[in-house]
Amino acid sequence: MNSEKYPVLPPVQVEEGFPVETFSWLQLDAQDSGEVPHRIYEYPGGEFFAYPDHEAVSDYFSCAAHEAQEALRATIDFRRLPGLCLYLLVTVGESNSPPQWELMPDFTHEEVAPGIATGLARERVGTLSSNELTALARTVVVDSLALYFEDHQAEQRQISELRRRLL
Repeated sequence: MNSEKYPVLPPVQVEEGFPVETFSWLQLDAQDSGEVPHRIYEYPGGEFFAYPDHEAVSDYFSCAAHEAQEALRATIDFRRLPGLCLYLLVTVGESNSPPQWELMPDFTHEEVAPGIATGLARERVGTLSSNELTALARTVVVDSLALYFEDHQAEQRQISELRRRLL
């Protein structure tokens, strides 16, 4: 298993029958809510809009999501969850808010999928050092996973261990 953005050297060998679609089960998007959004999908009940990436934080959050995926892959049996895909949206420019559930468009823009969203104040993000942004990204990702797996005790234990290791 390998990807252009997060190359794994050497590539990870996975067992036969591994559900490849779960390799990137945590999808993350960091957006700038201060920029003009683009309409990406129109449907009878309304419209979906996409905001531009917030380049100052995108890599930090993407790296934190990747770390979490890899740490949890060894302890969560994804063969039991073949359709798992969690979409995490981070918007920069809004006031700080804890992660919360929202319905979000999937990548075909033809359906909505469960997701988690959080907002970060631009003023706060603009004052953080690289180490502080890394810590913030890890915190938001772990908090979002805890919310997603709220009613699953075994997964919550793994997320608590992940929190202890990353934060």
